[in-house]
Amino acid sequence: MKSATPAHNILAPTPATVVLVSLLALLWGGNSVFIKVGLRAMPPFSLTAVRLALGLAVIGCWALVRRIPLRLQPGELLPHATLAGLFLVQVLALHGGTHFTLAAHSTVMMSTYPLFTSLFAHLLIAGDRLTPRTVAGLGLGFAGVLATFAPELMAGWASGTAPAAASAAAGSALVLGSAALLGLRTAVSKRMLHAVSAEKLLFWMLLLSLPAAAALSLLAGEPARARFDVGGLLAIGYVGVVIAGFCFLTWTAVLARYRASRLTVMFFATPLSGVLLSWWIIGDPLGPSLLLGAVLVAAGIFVNASDRS
Repeated sequence: MKSATPAHNILAPTPATVVLVSLLALLWGGNSVFIKVGLRAMPPFSLTAVRLALGLAVIGCWALVRRIPLRLQPGELLPHATLAGLFLVQVLALHGGTHFTLAAHSTVMMSTYPLFTSLFAHLLIAGDRLTPRTVAGLGLGFAGVLATFAPELMAGWASGTAPAAASAAAGSALVLGSAALLGLRTAVSKRMLHAVSAEKLLFWMLLLSLPAAAALSLLAGEPARARFDVGGLLAIGYVGVVIAGFCFLTWTAVLARYRASRLTVMFFATPLSGVLLSWWIIGDPLGPSLLLGAVLVAAGIFVNASDRS
């Protein structure tokens, strides 16, 4: 069953909101880059647990200062636990996939999530329908996915480095799966935001997923393999405080007030900034297929989100 669309979700975003969302798009461009750096210091499960804990601290402190009630009401535990499970699988897929592929490839794959959001919103949210223009945007975006890693995989088989190429392609595919789950989570969150605050939704999503991430880290014996340095600590702080704290909270609050399709057009900058950051910070090569893929995904997001039908 699709949810009704509240009147405030059709408000036109203010210029300040547009600037804020543009900032979020640029910050998210660094997510895969700093995850890759953070994975040099901590294995995937441990990075996930620390990232959730940092984000939880930011959101909990914000709710405390603003005196926003966080207590669950009868009947709310199951939907929040379901969202937390979806979130945990999505983040683990992102971290695991980024571990095996280039940060630049991870950025391009993850940047497709607004396209998946359109697909799931069509199924779950009243008023968010696919149109010929949004379908064209989806086609451009997924053409960018193919352009990004298919040539590298074919070159790997031709040059005799097939196992490494296949591993990188599997990592990219895992990140693409994470993007699909993020699109689904965004649509589900949009439905839930009709009844709960952004702070409450995020607080319980992080709190309920944290114990499982910590348990997986301990079972895998990861804490003993952690190797901290200044770069690793800064990267972990970025993905925890900036992304899981500030960006999650700000974007969820924006979703509660405006229709997502009015704002995701700004996210065309994410794959472009992410690819450049991957080259600048990590030294990922900027091959023609990668650049073409980033441009196609950015174009797909722009075409998809600029539809006003």
